[in-house]
Amino acid sequence: MAILEDVEVRVVSKGTNQPLTEYQKSGSTARLDQSFVEKYIESKDGEDFQVKVWLKKGFSCWGRWGIVVGIKIDGGVVDYFNPRSRADVLRLRDSEQPIVLDFVPSVEGSEFCRIGFRFGSLGIDENVDLTREDLEAHAATLGVIEVYVERVSRKRRAQPKPRGLFYKPLATVDVAKELLKEKHVDSVMQPGKKRAGNDPGLAYYDYEAYRKKNSHRMSFKFRYRSEMNLRLLGLIARNPTTVQTDDTVPNIGNAIVARSATPLIVPKVESQATTDIQTNMVAENRGPAPRDYDSMAERVESLEQQLKESQERTEAMMRNLMGGLSTAI
Repeated sequence: MAILEDVEVRVVSKGTNQPLTEYQKSGSTARLDQSFVEKYIESKDGEDFQVKVWLKKGFSCWGRWGIVVGIKIDGGVVDYFNPRSRADVLRLRDSEQPIVLDFVPSVEGSEFCRIGFRFGSLGIDENVDLTREDLEAHAATLGVIEVYVERVSRKRRAQPKPRGLFYKPLATVDVAKELLKEKHVDSVMQPGKKRAGNDPGLAYYDYEAYRKKNSHRMSFKFRYRSEMNLRLLGLIARNPTTVQTDDTVPNIGNAIVARSATPLIVPKVESQATTDIQTNMVAENRGPAPRDYDSMAERVESLEQQLKESQERTEAMMRNLMGGLSTAI
């Protein structure tokens, strides 16, 4: 869970209404001042999502007007904040109801609308030429959802302050395939379902952040990646390989031969020959030590070879075991 102070943030699938599983990259931890936390999540092409922010029982506005909950996706493709008064904060905190961020306001012609959030596949426009510096900047910000929470004071102003609204994602820009490959990025924010919106009204305000000594803006960063890229990053655990022996072997039991060296189940016979066979079987089943692989194809080929060798060892052990039991009897 992404938690700082008394605030918890989750990215939730709108289809299942379940939080997306979070992964922690080695060396990526929350700062000691409790101002920043980073997680990885899995994105699926075409999946609509929303962000939920919970204020825990101990949360306080420190006497300010209220808070601002902001969201930034892909470095500014979505840049939007949601102000909440102190009365709203107290109500949400005590009722344990979340603040939900699931759209960004936009203007199309003279109409206001709300555009939802959706994961999409990265597109490439080969006709656009950018400098190396531009490519580096885009590759660093794509595939990132950043949520921040700040306590603020509010002051009314006469005119609206310019704000970033939804615009065409950088996914259509040639961000260099090799550069993205280095950062394991192949997903971006895409426009989701469009809904009718409301006129924001004629009241405009400035929000000034308020921080006590040794306190900072709380920033929650979620790097969203495809399942393939999460595996390349080593964040999704590898499944163990198991092989089951032939069920027709009499009086032996269903032994599972795996790289985890699960002991085989054999009848207890008071014989030194049988004891030696059992010892050899456990030693052989340990298998080779795990290693790193340069590609998925190499790993699959290695697993297939291990599977074949495991089956051959199993057959040999069964023959030896039956011979040992016959000698003991």
